[in-house]
Amino acid sequence: MKKYLIYGRRRLPVVFALLAVFTALVVSVTACSDNVEEGLEPIDDSKITLSVREFGSESNLLLEMGWTEADTVLNVICNTRWTVDVEDCKGLWCQVVSKDTRYDKDNHNGSFVIGVEPNRTDSTRECIVKVYTIDKRGNPTGRSVNITLAQRGQHITVIPAEGIELPYSGTSQSAGDTAPTVTVTANQPWEVSCSQEWLKVIPGSLMEGNTFTPPDGPETDVPVSFRLSAEVNPGTSARTAEVIISSPYNVFSPLRLSVMQSGSPEIFFVTPDAVTVIPYFGRTVEFKVYSPKDNWTTTVSSGSDWIKLESSSHNASTEAITIKAEVSVNSTSSPREGTVIFTAGDRSIPVIITQAGNSLIPVVSAAWIAGGLTSTGAQLHAYYRCPASSFAVRACGAVCQAVSYANEEMTFSGELISDDEITVSMTDLTPGTIYEARPYIEYTDPDVANSIRVYGTPVRFTTLGERPGIKPGEGDNNPPEIDDQSGEKPGYGDNNPPIVE
Repeated sequence: MKKYLIYGRRRLPVVFALLAVFTALVVSVTACSDNVEEGLEPIDDSKITLSVREFGSESNLLLEMGWTEADTVLNVICNTRWTVDVEDCKGLWCQVVSKDTRYDKDNHNGSFVIGVEPNRTDSTRECIVKVYTIDKRGNPTGRSVNITLAQRGQHITVIPAEGIELPYSGTSQSAGDTAPTVTVTANQPWEVSCSQEWLKVIPGSLMEGNTFTPPDGPETDVPVSFRLSAEVNPGTSARTAEVIISSPYNVFSPLRLSVMQSGSPEIFFVTPDAVTVIPYFGRTVEFKVYSPKDNWTTTVSSGSDWIKLESSSHNASTEAITIKAEVSVNSTSSPREGTVIFTAGDRSIPVIITQAGNSLIPVVSAAWIAGGLTSTGAQLHAYYRCPASSFAVRACGAVCQAVSYANEEMTFSGELISDDEITVSMTDLTPGTIYEARPYIEYTDPDVANSIRVYGTPVRFTTLGERPGIKPGEGDNNPPEIDDQSGEKPGYGDNNPPIVE
């Protein structure tokens, strides 16, 4: 029988024991590596910090966005690993577009981008953007920030919503506040149109033509108003039209506002029945005249020659006839009124036109006659003033007319010799004759194409020679008579209102 050494049997347990110890160490190291991040000491859960900042400011846990497609960057401040998910997002309209994180010994700060698709409804929709801390294996570690993302819907509302009623006589821009107003409130661009030619849109101050584009983008509601202009309804029956508001982005049908205009109860009428908004630089005024029975005429009242009519007589017509009146520049500082008279059969309709005064005109005042007075010449000095700096002097001078016999009138040009004084030299005058001279300033205004001439206070003087009022060759020579107006520089003395042409 073969014998085995005892010590050989005793060494086997030692080898197995050493192997068991080595195996236990390997398992222990592997287990520790799951709990310790590479290069970092284990972090106590109570010391984990996590915050989300939007564009550098603390998040209020509510992120509001407009209805359009957009991306938003959110910044994360954290001292451990983190990730982000979107929850409660029906239809996947909100997603994490990209994520940028840092993993180093000091911090795990980073950012992520949230992208939203256009909201094609009229309601606000919401979802939850959740930022939370994780371990190395991606498991949540208990810290999180929930951000409610609310995306507004598309809005277009029209006031009034129940429709508009217009008189048979119609409305126009010259009617001012009497023209009906429509207010559209929307968070997107829109345009407006009318279904009938007799109805027009008078654009509001924020509109470009018949369209509106939000100045800061289609994010918030912007109320915009416009007015409606309607022609005369020449028929006895009411007629209807629609105001249509539509948007290239809105998924709904265009909004339609009904407009009804009543029929005419009369057989002769004119619109507008008064015009009170003519600026001083004038413009063309249009009238609508309805006279199906009688021929009719138009005239202007006495003193209203600054209103020029394109025609004076018209035949009866079942359609409304348009007639234009040209209002010229008001070269005075005072408002004025003129009347256009429409007559058909035994009925006359006066329409008053009121025009504003020109607050920009310079005031010219004759100051005195002095210096260089001879038998055939004189000098006129005059002052002028202007309350606005927008006008530009084109010419200055004086109109001189013989008073003793009104068969002589001459115009003399002058020059500005200071900021407010002009001087005019007159020659070739008749000796011993009384003259009346009016200084003038001819200027241009930004609102007026043609120049405007403003006359100052007239002054009378007598040339050296024979007695005033006696024709040359008769009578004796007396000293000249001069109507001295010294001291009438603007702001002094007796300044008469200027005479303006």
